Amino acid sequence: MSTFELKEFSVVLRGGFSPLQMNSEYLFSNGIVSSHYTLSSTPICDKNLSQLEYDKRIIISTTPDTINFVTALLSKENDLCDIIDISSRFIEKNPQSYRAVGLNPKGHYETDSDKNTFKMIKNWFFKEADWMNEGTKPIIPEIGLTISYSDYLLILKVFAAKFEKDKEYIGSVVVFTGNFHHEIIESCVKTKTEKVRNILNGYHLIIQKFEDLIQNKILRSVGEENE
Repeated sequence: MSTFELKEFSVVLRGGFSPLQMNSEYLFSNGIVSSHYTLSSTPICDKNLSQLEYDKRIIISTTPDTINFVTALLSKENDLCDIIDISSRFIEKNPQSYRAVGLNPKGHYETDSDKNTFKMIKNWFFKEADWMNEGTKPIIPEIGLTISYSDYLLILKVFAAKFEKDKEYIGSVVVFTGNFHHEIIESCVKTKTEKVRNILNGYHLIIQKFEDLIQNKILRSVGEENE
């Protein structure tokens, strides 16, 4: 039986940033990205967008109001620690009036066919209806849900996708992406920065919450439905 696999994790900061400043020299010289990382593609850097890719698994993208630190989870625990460390070092060097922070896990559940991928999503969220035959090809489902917790919102998206390896079709998967959105409402820069740091330090709890929701609640409900 397939299980839910976490494949990607990102930290998103909302505030005021300079994409031109976020170049590889700045990140290295300030100790934000350590010297053992190497650029794996040509950087993009102008006043509207900076994008840096390291070791074909870490991407740092900057716009004037958002910074996104993304890692592919090849080695789950190590890669999670790396992206949290990079994000934390950036915050240490750049205390400011952060407006929000998002901790965003993404993973998938592999199925044995496109048909079963659609069936699983339909079993979770749809009832049979004529509109499902709309269009010239089978509908590609995507679901958006907002779940409220005491300290944050989880914006959960679920959709079907092709699973490829080395550009060869392997199968079909159900993809789950989560945005654990934390508003930063504190008044002073020091307090805002400390709040962001505390949120990042709690990333393990976010991962546990996400995996428990998908594997032990949503996927289990599908199994019970099909018994």
